[in-house]
Amino acid sequence: GTNSKPLFIEVKSYKGKPVSDSTLKTRFSVWNMKSKKDQDGSNHKQYTLDRILVTDNKRIKNPEIRSATQAASDIKWLFQNYKQKTVSGLDADQIKKIRKWMSRSPNVDKTGIKASLGLKSDEKYNTVDAEKDAKKHIDLFNMKTLIQDSGGAFVERLFDMDNYTEEEKTKLREKITKMVEELLPDDISVGE
Repeated sequence: GTNSKPLFIEVKSYKGKPVSDSTLKTRFSVWNMKSKKDQDGSNHKQYTLDRILVTDNKRIKNPEIRSATQAASDIKWLFQNYKQKTVSGLDADQIKKIRKWMSRSPNVDKTGIKASLGLKSDEKYNTVDAEKDAKKHIDLFNMKTLIQDSGGAFVERLFDMDNYTEEEKTKLREKITKMVEELLPDDISVGE
């Protein structure tokens, strides 16, 4: 497309069930900006910083600085969906919980975070909206999600579709998606 900013994709590999919620939650716990504890390196902090890097911050008036602060057009946090004899990846229910935890605002000193996310100082950080937003950015990683959710840009690049019309691209994407779904075995776990 016309957007020159890249897509950020982080592919994570974590053990899923039978990992307890409390064990999982420590990896994605809400971080405290004033804390010097080990949790400061949590996934939640990384995700918040990634969100800032894809925010078109309208509070920055200088267009050059505003453009530079938005390093990417979008982010995807994809968790590998795998099954082995002794261990398997996260499941759809665990992903829902991770979305919920990661869409919370950091504890204490929220002013800096709100400003970095382009929110006005008197504007409430809306966790409901943040959780809806997280649905677009946090998912299981498998061929189906890669084709469906990581979107047309990936498929277009993979199949070198630059010179096609939008109509041709749509038809080709549909064919590719159908082919991938037919190739997947029936018992594969593909999330939601």
